[in-house]
Amino acid sequence: MVAVTDCCYGVEICSPTAISYYESITNTSGHKNKLAFSRYDLESTHFDNSLGGIESKGYDISIQWHQKASNENGVRWAIFHNYTPLNTSGLLEPVHSHLHKFGTLVQLYAQLTRGRIFLGFNPAISASSNVMKDPEQYNRKALQLAGSIHYESALSNNLTSLFGLCSDNRFGFKRLYPKVGVHWKPTTNWHLVLGYPDSRLQQDLSKRISWIASAEPVGNNWYVLDKQKKFDSNYVYRAYRLRLGLEWKTVDSLSLHFWISRRYSQRYRLAFLQENGSNQIRKNINARASTVFGMKTSLFF
Repeated sequence: MVAVTDCCYGVEICSPTAISYYESITNTSGHKNKLAFSRYDLESTHFDNSLGGIESKGYDISIQWHQKASNENGVRWAIFHNYTPLNTSGLLEPVHSHLHKFGTLVQLYAQLTRGRIFLGFNPAISASSNVMKDPEQYNRKALQLAGSIHYESALSNNLTSLFGLCSDNRFGFKRLYPKVGVHWKPTTNWHLVLGYPDSRLQQDLSKRISWIASAEPVGNNWYVLDKQKKFDSNYVYRAYRLRLGLEWKTVDSLSLHFWISRRYSQRYRLAFLQENGSNQIRKNINARASTVFGMKTSLFF
């Protein structure tokens, strides 16, 4: 079974939602490529101090290819698009409420003497729709470049270690952080991944059904214009997520994944320039915990 999690604002090179660094261990379907579509709903979230609230939905579509140069070396590719419409009130109302992230991912891997090394790049455009529709509004603020390098080594027949570095926007702003973890497979149907910043527990109930629990950060930033296109800003969101899901592989080429997750320590940030460009209107807002429901359909070929 392929361990998957809910959406993370597009396919991220550092996130298990993309081409997981342990997918080679848990994927036994034999299929190289995947087309996936996700939909999720964030319940109404209230800001602290009665400053308003937000409702959100999300849609992800991605296609992934896997090409092997040999049994030990290869390359994985992905193209993705995330669309997040917002329904806001209070302090976030100036934001244009349709957010997009479109990009590609390339991951190279090679077998070394004692393990495997992975190198990945993830360029993307992340902006509101009134930016995406108007090429004159494009600038470097809308561009993102994430990257990752890590090394996997088998410590025993059922224990694998991982360590490396990653740079992406999952903590809101772009940052560089370590990626470390161990994957323990005590039996053929149990997988435990303990690490930073992602951890996961998976049990394969049968050849076609698995349940998965995970904990990870989730976030992104978008270059946005207000609704009148007078001011621009970076719209930043970050949170920590606990998730429980069930994956059902109906046939070898199709799987359905249903999940519920809880987001904690949610934080929103805006910094609009005033018309004269001399001052900023800064908004830093904390939000209460909220629940997300979603599903993902994956076609393997």
